[in-house]
Amino acid sequence: MISAHIAHDCIIGNNIVIANNAAIAGHAQIDDYVVIGGNCGVQQFARIGKMAMIGGMTGVSRDVIPYGLSTGNRNYLNGINIIGLRRSKVSNKDIIGLTDAYKEIFESGSLNKNLSRLNGQFKENSLVNEVLEFINKDKKRPICTPYLK
Repeated sequence: MISAHIAHDCIIGNNIVIANNAAIAGHAQIDDYVVIGGNCGVQQFARIGKMAMIGGMTGVSRDVIPYGLSTGNRNYLNGINIIGLRRSKVSNKDIIGLTDAYKEIFESGSLNKNLSRLNGQFKENSLVNEVLEFINKDKKRPICTPYLK
């Protein structure tokens, strides 16, 4: 949309929406079906996973998992993009599995400890596998997590 900016060496997926005045810095990676709200800023080398949604005026300084909802001055996760998943005709069973895995992955402040405790019940869910692969793939930036009070 108007005045959106994509800097050098970015990898931009298919079917994404970049709203007005959003700025994406160099070397960022935006996967397929991502929605980036207006007036967002995405820092260099940040990754935004498949079908994630970034709320308006969010400063993306940490990687956003696939199917995640992220908002805030220095982005925090606000859950899973359930509406986007339903619009894409993903089964309720897979959505529930992803939501359950999300709760376990981000249960406490220690992401590594939570990942090591995941049991095998999620191995059949391709959405969960995508999230786990994303988290384990690249370590240039920290992973965006929920705001813990």
